[in-house]
Amino acid sequence: MELFFAALILAYLQSFVLSDSQGDALFALKLSMNISNNLLTDWNQNQVNPCTWSNVICDKSNNVFSVTLSGINCSGTLSPQIGALSTLTTLTLKGNGITGGIPKELGNLSNLTSLDLENNRLSGEIPSSLGELKKLQFLTLSRKQSQWSLLDSNNLSGQVPNRLFQLPKYNFTGNQLNCGGQNLHLCESYSSDSGDSHTSKIGITVGVVAGLAILFLFGGLLFFVYKGRLRGYKREIFVDVPGLSCL
Repeated sequence: MELFFAALILAYLQSFVLSDSQGDALFALKLSMNISNNLLTDWNQNQVNPCTWSNVICDKSNNVFSVTLSGINCSGTLSPQIGALSTLTTLTLKGNGITGGIPKELGNLSNLTSLDLENNRLSGEIPSSLGELKKLQFLTLSRKQSQWSLLDSNNLSGQVPNRLFQLPKYNFTGNQLNCGGQNLHLCESYSSDSGDSHTSKIGITVGVVAGLAILFLFGGLLFFVYKGRLRGYKREIFVDVPGLSCL
């Protein structure tokens, strides 16, 4: 029994002494992005399990599958070590000041379904390795300039890999990217949300028009019925009845 408890204590202590590839990759990302020491203070480099860290979500097997670091005003780059997060499905880093290029190691994230790098200061080309992400469903690399956030704007260039135009939802607008290539493509997909909204608006319009038409027809019918009854009433008043005369 004593050996059992000793093993448990040793395993517990090791969780704070050793580190794994997930923790190393995440901590390397924090360093490369130049995130302030006042932020992500619970990201412990020596802790083997990063699943207790803020902005990190893991599954029941302690595999990291979601990392969200939005709007934290950093000014660094993306660490290539991020490619070690093989179980990652969602990576959201929008609204920061991330500079430099997109590391080709992102193409190693074979389980990635959503990648959001909107409104950063990225430059260079989109690595062709992103086209190998078979599970990717959502990708946005766009920039939205305004008078309040002129610095937060990607400036990517070059040709967008053709595979990325097959994604259900993508947005490359606001960059110097070539969305044409051999085939003509739009730099932004028609998202399901906007499509549903557009369909909903059409449905509402058709419904209103149909309702007005029915109301108009019903009103016209009531008008003719009323006029018919009024004429019948007038005939009853002014029709002479034989055998009756005024005194």
